Amino acid sequence: MERIANELLEVAKLLTAGKEYNVDVKQLPPALIKALKKVGYRSRDIRIEERTSFSMSEGGAFFEGNRGLLVEVNLKTGKMDVERGSWGGANMFETDTIDHQRANISMVQDQAIIVGSTGGRGTFMRVLLHPKDYEVIVKADNAEPLTEDEQKAVNIIGGIKSSYRREYFDRHRLGPYSVENSVVQSIIKKGLAKANRAGAIQLTTKGKNARTRDHI
Repeated sequence: MERIANELLEVAKLLTAGKEYNVDVKQLPPALIKALKKVGYRSRDIRIEERTSFSMSEGGAFFEGNRGLLVEVNLKTGKMDVERGSWGGANMFETDTIDHQRANISMVQDQAIIVGSTGGRGTFMRVLLHPKDYEVIVKADNAEPLTEDEQKAVNIIGGIKSSYRREYFDRHRLGPYSVENSVVQSIIKKGLAKANRAGAIQLTTKGKNARTRDHI
């Protein structure tokens, strides 16, 4: 029952969450970069969420082999407070961990909350930010405006398996699906996509944020 309650809480948080954005870790405030390194986050980018409140239990784990993590970071001073949950998430034997603390806490400016879990199943984290701090990061990272064809290309590369992209490029009259395609070259120059020596194309962090929900 405890596990189900936590899962329902997570769903509720997702339904009431504000904006979210993927950002290169290097674009974050120095205090936050340092905090992420200290708790073992090694990925190139991370999801940030605009929030006005949070719950300690958002740092809970939902599967065996991992334990929840919540880190409060002062973006000005770099001070950080770390709270950890029980291995495998909430249970009846350890009731004083963050897994059980569901009360809403208001976010304040210059405060970042790192939530997620770490352990044998991997490291999963995201960052919650006050709206004013969130907007500063997003505005500094915004990509250039896209043409209609560039937007279609970004949506296809980000939403369609590579084996089917040629068909979708043809369908939308974007030309051959390849690195030499002028539309692909354009989004690469704008930092939205990249290609390796073999010609495989994928979106960058900025490219992922540039995707829209338009039908492709």
